[in-house]
Amino acid sequence: MTELRNILCGLLFLISSAVCAAMNRGEARWIGPAGDDLPIYADYLPVFKIDCDVKLKKGDKASLVYGADDPRLMNRNLNIYNLENRSGESGIRVEIDRREGCVAIYRSGYHPADDATHPIAKFEADNLIDGINHLQIASNLGFTDIAINGKHIGHAGINPVGNGGDYLAFPVLARVAVDIPTGSRAEISNITVSNFRAPGNVIYRAPGVYTSSARVPVVTRSMPELRTVITLPAGKVVESAEATVTARGIYDLSVNGTRVTDDYFYPGSTQYNKTHLYHTHDIAPLLREGDNTLSVQLAEGWWSGGSTFVGENWNFFGDRQSFIGVFTVRYTDGSVQRFHTVPREWFYSTDGPVVEGSFFQGEIYDAARRDAPDRVWKPAVEVAIDSTVNTTVGDWGAIDFRPSFGDRVRAVDTVTARSVTEPRPGVYVYDMGQNMAAVPLISFPALKPGTEVSMRYAEVLYPDMPQYASHKGMIMTENLRAAMCRDIYRAAGTQGESFSPRFTLHGFRYIEVTGLEGSLPLDSVRAVPVSSVSRIVAGYECSDTLVNRLWGNICRSTMSNFVSIPTDCPQRNERLGWMGDISVYAPTATKIADVSAILAQYLASVRDCQRADGKFPDVAPTGFGFGGMLWGSAGITVPWAHFSEYGDTAVLRGHYPAMKRYIDYLLKNTIDSVTGIMVQDRAWGDLADWLSPEYDRTDKSLLWECYFIYDLVLMSRMAAILGEEDDVAYYQQLADKRRDFFFDTYIDPATGKTRFSAFDPARKGQIIDTQASYALAIMLVDDSNPAFARHLVNAVSRENVADNGTVCPLYSLMTGFIGTAWIMEALSLTGNTGTAYRLLTSRTYPSWLYPVTQGATTVWERLNSYTDKDGFGSNNSMNSFNHYSFGAVGNWLLTRSAGLTKLDDKYIILTPEPDTTGAVTWARGWLDMAAGRAECSWRVDGDRVIYEVTVPDGVEARFSVPVGTDDFNGVIYRVDGTPVPSTEIVGITGVPSRVSLILPAGRHEFTTRMPAKH
Repeated sequence: MTELRNILCGLLFLISSAVCAAMNRGEARWIGPAGDDLPIYADYLPVFKIDCDVKLKKGDKASLVYGADDPRLMNRNLNIYNLENRSGESGIRVEIDRREGCVAIYRSGYHPADDATHPIAKFEADNLIDGINHLQIASNLGFTDIAINGKHIGHAGINPVGNGGDYLAFPVLARVAVDIPTGSRAEISNITVSNFRAPGNVIYRAPGVYTSSARVPVVTRSMPELRTVITLPAGKVVESAEATVTARGIYDLSVNGTRVTDDYFYPGSTQYNKTHLYHTHDIAPLLREGDNTLSVQLAEGWWSGGSTFVGENWNFFGDRQSFIGVFTVRYTDGSVQRFHTVPREWFYSTDGPVVEGSFFQGEIYDAARRDAPDRVWKPAVEVAIDSTVNTTVGDWGAIDFRPSFGDRVRAVDTVTARSVTEPRPGVYVYDMGQNMAAVPLISFPALKPGTEVSMRYAEVLYPDMPQYASHKGMIMTENLRAAMCRDIYRAAGTQGESFSPRFTLHGFRYIEVTGLEGSLPLDSVRAVPVSSVSRIVAGYECSDTLVNRLWGNICRSTMSNFVSIPTDCPQRNERLGWMGDISVYAPTATKIADVSAILAQYLASVRDCQRADGKFPDVAPTGFGFGGMLWGSAGITVPWAHFSEYGDTAVLRGHYPAMKRYIDYLLKNTIDSVTGIMVQDRAWGDLADWLSPEYDRTDKSLLWECYFIYDLVLMSRMAAILGEEDDVAYYQQLADKRRDFFFDTYIDPATGKTRFSAFDPARKGQIIDTQASYALAIMLVDDSNPAFARHLVNAVSRENVADNGTVCPLYSLMTGFIGTAWIMEALSLTGNTGTAYRLLTSRTYPSWLYPVTQGATTVWERLNSYTDKDGFGSNNSMNSFNHYSFGAVGNWLLTRSAGLTKLDDKYIILTPEPDTTGAVTWARGWLDMAAGRAECSWRVDGDRVIYEVTVPDGVEARFSVPVGTDDFNGVIYRVDGTPVPSTEIVGITGVPSRVSLILPAGRHEFTTRMPAKH
């Protein structure tokens, strides 16, 4: 696999080198729409600036109105307050009062208690003058800043739901108007709307001077589409043809009206100021003699639009989409034609069918515009980098343009709606039966031209509980926060219309459809899950059906959260490459799916975001976020997980210098010089066992120290693999030193329990005694310490109390993202697999299976994302129902319970561990290897355990199981159904109560005595 990838990369590099050369020679240019023709759709724009000039004389007043007639506030089904305003009843009015010398903000129609006659904020403006005053309003997800004549005079939060990215976003730009009282001599002119984030390009200019109240006609411009015609000579036969292209944004490339690929979201997500990917598409089958039309539809993608949960990051990399490429045609006579993206030969349109294409907001498709004869095509312009990018991202002077393969996003399934309800008249909610990252595929009956069909998406519905009575059965969108997640299809009026967006992605189980006269048949409402993971390559099942559903949820969350990069969630205004999430999940992800290429590319983004001082980012790409060393350590743990599963030393070697710099950073910048304790920045954002029910009961620095030791141990191992002999000893010595420090600082000598350090002076010396503190101490510091094992078992098997006072029953899961990755392995490693099964099969909150009992079809971000007691609680400002972190238990299910560990394509280790407590009576797992499927299972039969193993041809297995006796007399062994006496078993070895032997290809069956309970 690795060798094939390297060969293909080499071939793609040769192709893309031609593109780079063409760019360097100026033959291929970045092209796009002119600077005054940028996309704008006012109803979907929640982050913007409005400027205008206001001419005043003493005593005058004048107002600028925006956010008016937001469609969501005119339809009770689209807002949480059940508002249904008429036109003119909603809006934000910013009034300049020359007589009072102030600026006031009024809000109407956004909340049931709004009073349009009373301001919600008022600021003194002592710099107003008689004459022209310049007003600037900066609106950022409800946070509003007012400046007069260049001076900032006030800040207010005006979103009644909540301000910032954690809430439904209000206001959007929507309708704009001026309000000038009768008799006022005020004039308003030079109204502009611009992007909030630098470079802050103007996206709309209103012509004229307003001397009385009037609506300002804000235009709509679609996502840019580019087009050219190339001519192939008559009489020549095309041997091959390819398009090597990329975009700032995402693109669909078509030749003669046919898309060159059904894949989604090229060129993928990278740190664009450092690494930008090319892709090469085979276009030979689509070409013909004579004229050929090349067309490119652009959209925001990861380049522009919403990209994080912070509004300041809107248009994170840049605010103009553009495209570049080389089209190469080779003929059988040996001649070659090349066509480049150059302004003089390409044209653009901004009145096409893709009105909006945004990951967060959704896609608006106007089918009537697809082939409209009145579409305007203008000459494309060269889009210089300094006219589109944000320089705070970093240096744009040395971008590495490189080919990519293996991380493409493709359709992986089609799911049909299972049921439909109508919670309110005309509101049809389709249950797709599972949560997923997908796009809809909706087939419509004959629709009238211009019919507008709205589709919204949600992971859950409002339940039948008193606090949600007014929304019962409706989709719950609060947890989507500032992502609008609404698609709109405007019908052309032709037969057989359907809609499946190409430029957005939603995380959902439910689709709400409105705008139709009746419900659609179930088979007309489908969803297409998309992923960079083409298939799951491992499986697990056992006697507990809820555990089996948990495994299915783990697999679906894996598929949902590997879309170009490994992400935290696929639904809300986030979808980021959080390092902490992939750090704990990589061992599971690498075993159940082929994520080799996507992780290798992701690590390149990690390096691109590494700071000059060596600190790894918390999020990659972007480098935005928080988390601290438990998050940054993914820069070490992920390459180790990658190597452990795929054996690719090239990835290790390419990443090794960055890892060394990171360790140097930790040594120099995060350890207190007096106490020796790892303190980082002593900030809230230096996270620990995130979302643990007992988060506040564990010393953060203890967990940091455990991971620091683990990082050092991994560095020593990787140095040995790479032949860096000096580093092997250096990192091991550091690990030993820090291990001694750990025991001196965090372990109470009298009890052997974990204790608080001087990092938390108020609790120094107090006993911690939490599950995470022992799980990490066992796995990352010392797995032979009997006190750690004893205290961990006690922490799991007792009643615990969560930080919020909730009493958690025996065998509750009290760990968060970090501890969950280690707790089951820590129990098994110390001989307490029976306790692990009790923990696994617990059904009460908090546990892995509680969400399953509540109908979860993917892994939840929180163990209490929903409870039958509190509903969603107060979680919806951060409440994903599709988050793989707690799914890290998948690694234990496969490698411990089923006992399957692949060393390489020709060797596996089989160490199944049956449950001696009776909670699970059988288990089975499988792995798809290059040679075929390897399987391992066990089942309890009275006082015996029967193991069945299938080893594919060309593969050798090391099989090792407990036998419940000190000799092998009780072992029954069959190969392909034929009994083999224990005296004839080749290669059998053992230690007391355990048997181990080498198995060749074939079907093997063992019967042993049940191991002792543990």
